[in-house]
Amino acid sequence: MSYACYCDFDPAECYQQKTVTARKQHRCTECGGPINPGESYDRATMLFEDHWLTCRTCQHCLPMAEWVMRNCGCLGHGDLWRHLEEDVWGESRHDLPPGVGFKVGRWIIGKQRRTGHLAVPA
Repeated sequence: MSYACYCDFDPAECYQQKTVTARKQHRCTECGGPINPGESYDRATMLFEDHWLTCRTCQHCLPMAEWVMRNCGCLGHGDLWRHLEEDVWGESRHDLPPGVGFKVGRWIIGKQRRTGHLAVPA
């Protein structure tokens, strides 16, 4: 895969990720959309420079997050949409294999519809 990938952050000192079911409403760290009680989501807990951070990824964002991690290796929780929209779509969409650009564009439009910020990617 040839697209711009910028992983310029230090890895977490401690990292744990698991799929859980929400007991109360949460907000997705990636898209900002709601995670309602009873919905499953990925919870990543990590330690950076003596500070604990918990990131929650809803089921809508999870396929995109897994794709970025598989193709780039980044664990950039909270920054994945910016990475997908600016680096992958904005800078490298013409270099993506057939069908991948379409998939990325659909993820972007789906996120915009869920969050109410619909704008056609340039």
